[in-house]
Amino acid sequence: RDLHSFPTRRSSDLFVRARETLNFNVWQAGSIQSVQAFLLLAQYLQSTNEPHQCWIVVGLAVRTAQSLGLHLPETSEGVSSSRLRELLRKIWHGCVLMDRFLSMTYGRPAMIGERSAAAVPLPMAIDEHYLSGDPHRKDSQPEDRPSILDFFIQSLDLYRILNEILLNVYAADPKTGPNVDEWECFFPSRYDG
Repeated sequence: RDLHSFPTRRSSDLFVRARETLNFNVWQAGSIQSVQAFLLLAQYLQSTNEPHQCWIVVGLAVRTAQSLGLHLPETSEGVSSSRLRELLRKIWHGCVLMDRFLSMTYGRPAMIGERSAAAVPLPMAIDEHYLSGDPHRKDSQPEDRPSILDFFIQSLDLYRILNEILLNVYAADPKTGPNVDEWECFFPSRYDG
């Protein structure tokens, strides 16, 4: 057996199985599980020679998340369980991160605007197993154990900055700065003639 082809073959098999599962469920009402599956598939696809499929799958993740209201702060704020609240925020910000990463990588406009990305609070820097899920108990990360979510949160901040830079680079008018409408940057409404 060729050792170098095994991981690729195995990951391809898993990808095909995941895609078949999603094909069955994609037309059904969206779920947080389907958003997570789309994000995982996008992670896989970005390591292949399938940039278009990766772009489309992230778009499906974003649109499904929006149909579930994950882009609205009140969706996660209204949840009493800290575990579920943090999960919803991680999923939404996972969509934001992948959208911005692919926009930068492929030179395409982001789907998620700055206001929509910032509307939902960032997840807390508390690892999953320290979240009790009990609304009457305060969740906290032990001081002697840095949270693995810190990397995710800092990555979100980095991609926020990169998004501002890209908006400035693609802005039709360099004087408008980072507060321009993303759609206008890439598809100006001015018509010649």
